[in-house]
Amino acid sequence: MVLLLKELKTANIELTKDIEVTEHILYILKPVIIYGNGFTVSSPNKTRIFQSYSDLPGWNIPEKSTIAFYDLTIDAQFIPSNGKDVRAVCLKNIKDCTIIFDNCNLSSIGYTLNVRDDCANTEIYIKNGSSASGWAAINCLSENCEITVMDSNLYSYNTLDDPSNSFATIVLYGPNSTINVTNSIISAEQKGAAIQNIAGIWEYKDAGITPINSTINFTNCKFNSNNPENLFKFDSGNTIIVDGEVK
Repeated sequence: MVLLLKELKTANIELTKDIEVTEHILYILKPVIIYGNGFTVSSPNKTRIFQSYSDLPGWNIPEKSTIAFYDLTIDAQFIPSNGKDVRAVCLKNIKDCTIIFDNCNLSSIGYTLNVRDDCANTEIYIKNGSSASGWAAINCLSENCEITVMDSNLYSYNTLDDPSNSFATIVLYGPNSTINVTNSIISAEQKGAAIQNIAGIWEYKDAGITPINSTINFTNCKFNSNNPENLFKFDSGNTIIVDGEVK
């Protein structure tokens, strides 16, 4: 199912029941506001549920567009046998856009909110009692992005043993990007030998992405971790701040 929004400047979509995605990823190809009304969009077999790009010609989200989700659960708990990573929402090929998650619950076994490296100058808001959980709740590869988390819960877990699979609840790869987290609970659960941090800013060697001048800033937040010696990890030239204190 492709959201056919080509002829509309902005579409408003109201859910009236739960939706199970089994045939196609839900591609968001134009500005859209989705009112979930407390319902769930889930998939038993897809590695993505929502994605802001497809290979269809002529479908490009204009700059300065808004994509918003309200009162919606997005549940991507599919476990693929081929080892591919799963996302609840994958943001790809957008620039200078605003993305809003208001009172939404996002979950996956992988990168739950995944911001690809071609989403420069995008602003993302996670707020009003929202939650995100997975191997990483937020995984941002793009430059010049600003992500704001307010009054929400972020949780991650890591069941792996190989140290190369160490990860974090909030992962920031992109240069010159900022994540501000306020009045929220951030949790990391390490279930194997691989370390699971609360937050990390580090190089993505396979993609050739090196973060510089990037910041994760926590204000009035609560941290839960079963490995409190490894809450934060960041490469030189980047900063993690907790209530004004540079870590």
